[in-house]
Amino acid sequence: MKPSITYLLLMPCLFLLSARQVNIVPPKFPGGDAAWRKFLIDKVSIDTLDCIPTATVRVILKFHVDSTGKVSAVKQESSECPEFGRRVANAVSNGPLWQPATRDGRRISYDHMVTINTCLYVSEEYFETAWNNSGCDTTLLYPVNSKDTLQAVYVEVARFLWQTYVPKSGQAETQQGELIRIVEKLDNEIRGNAKANWDNQFVLLANSLRDSLIASKSFSKEVENEISNDVNSLTRSNTELYLENDIYNRLTRRVVEWYWRHKEPVPHVKNPKLKR
Repeated sequence: MKPSITYLLLMPCLFLLSARQVNIVPPKFPGGDAAWRKFLIDKVSIDTLDCIPTATVRVILKFHVDSTGKVSAVKQESSECPEFGRRVANAVSNGPLWQPATRDGRRISYDHMVTINTCLYVSEEYFETAWNNSGCDTTLLYPVNSKDTLQAVYVEVARFLWQTYVPKSGQAETQQGELIRIVEKLDNEIRGNAKANWDNQFVLLANSLRDSLIASKSFSKEVENEISNDVNSLTRSNTELYLENDIYNRLTRRVVEWYWRHKEPVPHVKNPKLKR
């Protein structure tokens, strides 16, 4: 039996549809990560919660966001403190419309899941103290791939690392200096010099930054993937320029968070192949 003409005509179309990669962007809280954090702090009180012994209790929330951004079917998927989870669920149920998810640029309905950590109640100026004294993991305060601006405490610590550990030329004697030196050097060459002097030396620098941060085991798997992806975005092309702030901010933030876990100077083993 011969296939119909209609079937023969549809076959290439079906193949193209199945082969084409679908680009789905999950829903977002209006205003971004900083607005989401502020909303939770303003709307969800942690007062009188006897079930929070430390600042690291988490709740996993699942809910539906339709194509208009309306939130429904909010429920706790998992919670280390059910009452905290109920308060979060109530706030999200009665909160604003979200930016809906999109598929190839078109709005769609989406079943979304978020993790909320009580670390978010720690003020930014106490991030370092929070890590040292309460075990609050500061890497959880700003979600993976956050586009938030670099907070003042991170800027101040990065400046301290630069002034204290980075030499006038060449590789630093400590990891504290070398990591922040690499971030600054990549930023200067890409955004300040349009990759005019770009060569494999800069790729070597970027890979060293990635490998050192990941090898330290200071970060979750999700943050490790973020670091790898950000380094790849900067180095995958000899001519492509990444000009937005977010990647440079995230790498700086991770270096500072690494430093908070490694206060004592860590010797840097200099790479003889590295001349920059």
